[in-house]
Amino acid sequence: MRRREFMATMIGATGAAMTGASAMPDTAAQDSGEQQFYELRRYHLESAQDRRMLNDYWRDAAVPAHNRLGVKPIGVFEPEKGTKEEGKILYALLPYRSLEHMMAVRGKLAYDERYQNAAEAYLSTPKNNPAYERIENKLMIAFAGQPQIRVPELTKQGKPRLFELRTYESHNEYKARLKVEMFNEAEIELFQSLGFPPAVFHGDTIIGKLVPNLTYMLVYEDRKQRDALWKKFINSEGWKELSSVERYKNTVSKVHNWFMRPTDYSQL
Repeated sequence: MRRREFMATMIGATGAAMTGASAMPDTAAQDSGEQQFYELRRYHLESAQDRRMLNDYWRDAAVPAHNRLGVKPIGVFEPEKGTKEEGKILYALLPYRSLEHMMAVRGKLAYDERYQNAAEAYLSTPKNNPAYERIENKLMIAFAGQPQIRVPELTKQGKPRLFELRTYESHNEYKARLKVEMFNEAEIELFQSLGFPPAVFHGDTIIGKLVPNLTYMLVYEDRKQRDALWKKFINSEGWKELSSVERYKNTVSKVHNWFMRPTDYSQL
């Protein structure tokens, strides 16, 4: 079942008044059609001192330097209070125009004097007292259905916001490709038709843990809005129909999700 056919059926079932261009994901960035690459860094911290060091580094050195090299907007997040990861993890999300762009940035930072000076405290930590335990990296390519990162409206308005990072594992590469197809063909539009704020990104994991998998990030005003939207999604006729399509059955073997808040200098 292709997208036009499915969405016509789904919209009729849910009563969503979406036609033509209004049914497409709402982002001007998609005009270029070029799929970005995303690097998601997960810093494992050992102390409050590590947390301060990493935040100082990203605020004063890494974000400005990457921005100068065309990497923007950058998201830096900390786990939601009360979660198991609170105080132990720092997330950084970096969008690149291409793999060549990513490699060029990595090379140029080593010769960027402003960056080196601003990052001196971080870069000069001794072996017996590093700034973090380890860095866990994930490399993704954006979905064709949302080829570029979005800055949430809540961010533009300077309002509090809750982010949810979701990873869907698949038991083999074929099913993983079908799950990406499912999002591109219908699921992204279904989320929007049910009132979800546009996702920050959707990424197909190229390198990282738990592959094959896809990862995407949603944003909400708060947990109450999040829970209400997901209840609406699970109970919707659109999801019931889409999840019953034979082609898309058994495409997800495990789901992981993490809740986080943006740092005060995050650009997302």
